[in-house]
Amino acid sequence: MIVYSTDQAMGKPCEIYFADIRDPAQLGESATKTTVNDSKVTSLVWGAVDETVVTGHENGTLTLWDLNVSDGSGCWDLCIMAIR
Repeated sequence: MIVYSTDQAMGKPCEIYFADIRDPAQLGESATKTTVNDSKVTSLVWGAVDETVVTGHENGTLTLWDLNVSDGSGCWDLCIMAIR
């Protein structure tokens, strides 16, 4: 599995791309992606058994992404308050 994000500095909205590199059909523009509307992703880490990803955002929010939900709706905000 591979996961990466883009941001507005690259001329695109902040998006997170997920793909299984064992399946060439999921690479490139075919990767599953979701747009992050609130605050750009500044860090990410894999969760247990490559089934979740936790993203850290510029505003201090942490978000848990469930990779078993391919449309991006399987996310839960873990922390709404900004970390300063």
